[in-house]
Amino acid sequence: MKMIFKNTLTFILLFASCSLTIAQQKTPLIVGDAAPEIRYSKWLKGTPVSSYEKDRLYVLEFWATWCGPCIAAMPGLSEFARKHPEVTVIAYNVWEKVGGRPYESSLPNVEKFVKSMGNNMDFNVAVDNNEEYVSKNWLKNAGISGIPSTMLVKDGKLIWIGSPSGLEAMVASVQSGAQNAAPKVSEEERAKVAATINKQESISENYDKALAAKDYKGAIAALDKILADHPDMSYGITMKKFTTYLDFLDEKKGVEVAQNFLATTTIGGNTVANFGTAIAERTGLKPATYLFGTECLKLYISRSKGEVNPLVYDYIAKCYFLAGDYKNAVKNQQVVVEKTRDALTAGKGGARITKELVAQYEETLKEYQAKASRK
Repeated sequence: MKMIFKNTLTFILLFASCSLTIAQQKTPLIVGDAAPEIRYSKWLKGTPVSSYEKDRLYVLEFWATWCGPCIAAMPGLSEFARKHPEVTVIAYNVWEKVGGRPYESSLPNVEKFVKSMGNNMDFNVAVDNNEEYVSKNWLKNAGISGIPSTMLVKDGKLIWIGSPSGLEAMVASVQSGAQNAAPKVSEEERAKVAATINKQESISENYDKALAAKDYKGAIAALDKILADHPDMSYGITMKKFTTYLDFLDEKKGVEVAQNFLATTTIGGNTVANFGTAIAERTGLKPATYLFGTECLKLYISRSKGEVNPLVYDYIAKCYFLAGDYKNAVKNQQVVVEKTRDALTAGKGGARITKELVAQYEETLKEYQAKASRK
């Protein structure tokens, strides 16, 4: 399973969902260490877990609603959980925070996502908290900058870090005794992880400080300095400038930043779509900004090869709805419903297209139609 946002700088700068904050550096987390505590803001599915039982294996899977590889891994993880009731699987939702809003503001969207996945998320699901305890203590302290990421815990010790694709074999190895369930701590590995963490923090240090001090113009200046030092990361820096302007300064300026970037690149895929989805995930913006979001998403469609994922039309409809253009919101949501129904019938929707998702989109269409009829 390929991890998303594996490059450290790309993750730090690109994802608008992540709030970059200063945190005192802790001892790096490596295999053989005591596992962090189980904490969460809300337990969304399954039986809540508060501590590790002796001799029991725990799988910690880290995911986000925007992470395609995470979603693709969920049916397999569900099958694993059903096959191994003796193993506790906890899927931790991380990196959903948008701008300066509390992490809990993402809960409705995450809950909606989990409901839409139905049996494709047939395991425990918990959500990170406002302090982003999970993100910091599990992922950041392990030097991990990409998801999906999987960790295995036994007797309160972290015994493996890997990806979903390697989970089945690792659990079998531990259960058979072939894999040491109490690995020795490697100080060489700890030093390596510490160096990775230091690199991550040094890249965004000035931006973090400016953001924490609410010096938003200084934050933009810090991003410009990063761009000068890392010109190969122009996309990630541009996305972060874009969302910083949207959240804290001047959304019109943010749109200009995105427009200038899109005018000078022929790249397709998520590089284009992320501008539109970032807008769709925010409330309280100006109608013109939401309409720009539809332009980004339509550009993504025009540059896509093959059949376009129907979920992108949901973002287009949402942007129109938030812009107050209910007629076009209804029109595009009808496309979403039709395409997801067809994909489900044909079995071509992948893990994300479920009967629960279709029902959810049908309800959204009714909401848009009701709003359009009252206008």
